[in-house]
Amino acid sequence: MYLFTKQIDFNAPVPILHQALQIAIYDEYRAQASYQRILDTFGQVAPFRHIVEAETRHINALLPLLKRYQVPIPVNDWYPNVTPAQTLRENCELGVAAEIQNVQMYDHLLNYVSQADIRHTFMNLREASLTNHLPAFRQCAAAQQAISYTNSCTSVGSQPSWLWVLGGIAVGFMVSKAVRTELGAS
Repeated sequence: MYLFTKQIDFNAPVPILHQALQIAIYDEYRAQASYQRILDTFGQVAPFRHIVEAETRHINALLPLLKRYQVPIPVNDWYPNVTPAQTLRENCELGVAAEIQNVQMYDHLLNYVSQADIRHTFMNLREASLTNHLPAFRQCAAAQQAISYTNSCTSVGSQPSWLWVLGGIAVGFMVSKAVRTELGAS
């Protein structure tokens, strides 16, 4: 079904315009439900707490278009059907993938709509994913990678003498406890 593939189905008995709007809102429902589940599991963590609010705004931007063009509004049945990953890092990485897919979805849908108001809304939502959500999730994934790296160093008796995130990669220099003692550092 086109709602799940996020692709226009020329064989479906549903007009292309209706498919495009339904695909868009259904994907925004999925994002909102996924990010809300993460918040319900991990607490009010960034960037999820801000992006879930943005997803609600995206849905609210699409709903008037569905009404204006008399498109049946799909049921939002995502929340009970999504399960967060086990770690915040994995969820941030999945957020990166989801936002990339969201941009690709809007690129695809824009090929099939000519109405100025729909195109404007789709381009705005695409831009929000590309310039706001995607960088936030990339930063989250890098930060969680740095935390994971620091924790793994500590668990083996070493700790990074410095650590920063460079281009999404945790960079550090591990100094064993013996070397720190030898150098007079604790």
